[in-house]
Amino acid sequence: MLALNPEATPSANESGPDRERLAELEKRLIKIEQENTLLKSQMALANDELDALTENLLDIVFFLDGKGNLCRIAGNVIGILGTVPQIHRPVSPEQWLAYFAIDDRAVLKQAIADLPAFHKNNQPLRVRVRDQADEYRWLEISLHRTDATASTPLYSGVARDITENHQYAQLMDTLNKAASRIRQPGLSQEGVLHIVTDELRAIEMNSVVAFIKPEGLFQVEAFSMSTSYVTAVQSLLGQLSRTVNLSQLRPIQDAIRTRKAQYFEVTIDVVRAILNPEKRRWAGALSGMLTEKHAICAPMVTGDIVHGILCVLSNHLNSRSAPAIAAFANQTAIALENAELISQLADSEQRYRRIFEAVTEGLVLIDSRGRISSANHAACLLFGYGQNELIRLDALDFFDEKAVAAISQALDQPMPEPFKVQSRIIQRIGKTLEVEIDGTLFFVQDRPGLLLTIRDITERIESEKALMHSEKLRALGQMAGGVAHDFNNLLHVIQGFTSLATSELTEDPQSALADLERVLKASDDAAEAVRRLQSLYRKADDQSDFGPIDLTEIISDAIDLNSPRWKDEYQQQGKTIHISTEIGEIPPMRGNGSELRRVFGNLIINAIDAMPEGGSILVKAEAKDDQCFVIFADTGCGMTKEQLEHVFEPFYTTKGLAGSGLGLTMSKRIIERHGGKIAVDGIPGQGTTFTITLPTDASRSALPSVLIEPDMAVTTSQLRVLVVDDDPSIRTIMTRFLLTRGHHVVHAGDGRQALETLAKETFDLVITDLGMPDVSGRRVVQVARELQPGIPIILSTGWGDSITPAQLKELGANALLSKPFSISDLSVALKRALPGD
Repeated sequence: MLALNPEATPSANESGPDRERLAELEKRLIKIEQENTLLKSQMALANDELDALTENLLDIVFFLDGKGNLCRIAGNVIGILGTVPQIHRPVSPEQWLAYFAIDDRAVLKQAIADLPAFHKNNQPLRVRVRDQADEYRWLEISLHRTDATASTPLYSGVARDITENHQYAQLMDTLNKAASRIRQPGLSQEGVLHIVTDELRAIEMNSVVAFIKPEGLFQVEAFSMSTSYVTAVQSLLGQLSRTVNLSQLRPIQDAIRTRKAQYFEVTIDVVRAILNPEKRRWAGALSGMLTEKHAICAPMVTGDIVHGILCVLSNHLNSRSAPAIAAFANQTAIALENAELISQLADSEQRYRRIFEAVTEGLVLIDSRGRISSANHAACLLFGYGQNELIRLDALDFFDEKAVAAISQALDQPMPEPFKVQSRIIQRIGKTLEVEIDGTLFFVQDRPGLLLTIRDITERIESEKALMHSEKLRALGQMAGGVAHDFNNLLHVIQGFTSLATSELTEDPQSALADLERVLKASDDAAEAVRRLQSLYRKADDQSDFGPIDLTEIISDAIDLNSPRWKDEYQQQGKTIHISTEIGEIPPMRGNGSELRRVFGNLIINAIDAMPEGGSILVKAEAKDDQCFVIFADTGCGMTKEQLEHVFEPFYTTKGLAGSGLGLTMSKRIIERHGGKIAVDGIPGQGTTFTITLPTDASRSALPSVLIEPDMAVTTSQLRVLVVDDDPSIRTIMTRFLLTRGHHVVHAGDGRQALETLAKETFDLVITDLGMPDVSGRRVVQVARELQPGIPIILSTGWGDSITPAQLKELGANALLSKPFSISDLSVALKRALPGD
């Protein structure tokens, strides 16, 4: 109640209205005093209710005035800060900000400087406050204005403890970064362990990584502990051993058994279980040193194998952290396993590289695009480049077309088959080498490529050529000796029958004619003997002499021509060789009938030689799928595996001095020239079978015609012919034949005389020998073409079988007359050169 001044009491002299107003004022003052007392009572009650409400809150509640002074604090202050500040009057910002981390004070000052904007922004602050234990805890602070209409604003705030959440988030972030780092390629196991311990140390966590060893022992491979802990432990126990017995530690056992992380408190019992029996008396002291009483043990697992454990110690750990530590332990295990594999791979690569470089043959790795990815020292020497120069170059640039085709075909296949090819390479210095290349699938950085093994066979090729030349000369000598023997016999026949014909011309012309026919037959045989020698010089890929052939007829001729060997000679010895045939329908074919006849005859003779006591030969021919198969099977002595492997090699023979070793080689060459294949199979004592495969016309492209069309058709029946030959007898034969046809003939005894005659006169036809001294027939043809373009020319030569139609056309001639020739041969040559004649 208000105490009124007695002197202010209206006196009796005062007028009535004044006394009334004063009394009314007094009543109002009394009422205000009563209301004020009621408000104070209600405020005290509200404060008591607020205190009672905030006592059960998990957060801190505080109040700030408009200047940022702390007016009141309540809530879970003791639980978070460990003490309750006594606030008898508002605490200035400078005073209460001292409890926060230095790095966070600037943020709080900015919020206080503009409280209205801060509370409207409604974005909480995350700051650190120091508790009673002098450790920082993370708080999330938000502010709200309590009375928007009051002239003096008052702000209420809530501070929530997020230390555990922040630590967990920090743990997850650190573990994620660590997991990313240990997945980096090329890390060693030591590097992985170093990253693991460093990252855990960054968030104030001690760690131990140990691998499982036999008998419950664990090999400690890495640890990160406080230096003071390590020093204290060593002072008690001496130098720490890296081998620890953890078989008695229950959390470790559970972690390995369940393959799940285990959270546990580090008690004296835990420490005692780790120590050796003689040192367990120090368990209490060590337990007291460990201020970090919380630990998580996680197994390191890959697949179905537990490799070891990862133990983490920190006061910030709880059971909620166990899954994160478990995941990180597994990531560590995978990284360690990968590092071990990489180490093994590096060792393997190092061994491979040593072998790769030690190989004396050139080794080249090429990728799927044909570029060189690696090459050994031997390959660099072959190409004449350094290793760094070869890398990334196109491998196909170093080989010839045949090798390029084989390599390109292999690169186009996802899983290429091994291949072998012979090639030429040109070294950097320009020298050409003969090489043999073996290609096989090889993976380069998990991508398919090719490994090329390159062998220098230049010396071998040269040696083979020299040997071939030597053996060929020997074979030619043998063949020349045989031809000389045949020629002696043939000359005896020719001379004998010619003498008889001369004496019989007047008395018995019919007998003389028969004798002359025998002379012609003998001369044909002599010409065939010469052709056998000339066939050695035919090119393997030449097909320009091919024409229509009847394979059935050729087989029949081969059997008949060799009948004296398999019939007459053996019958005289009382032995029998029976030849049977099974010839199906053979479609039209193209080839050289004389050569094929020679091949078939050679196979028949070989079969006869393989049956010295007699036997049988089956000749079978059939066509199937655009291919013709010709089989020669005998019942002779057969062949061994070694003989089968070498039978087609030059100069390989089982006949001793009786054989040259070229028969089957030449046969194979002829068959391959016809686009076919020849194979052999045999068993000792059970005979031998040769199988020849030839393409029919339907399976081969059109072959060049054997005939060469003349450049100009001569239609007149009487021609001026220049005959050029250095042999008078041949000139006489040609002249007499041409005169009987009604032609006018001019002679030239050599090339020089022919050129002089061509310069003076014109002719309708030139017949010239190819090989002449001084001026050759080639020069005669050239001059004749220059003087009379389009003039028909017949080229006469003793090397007729070695000259192909394509070569004949290149020489500029229209027809070929091979020596020795008959009148019919000369007539055929005239028809080819003069189709209008």
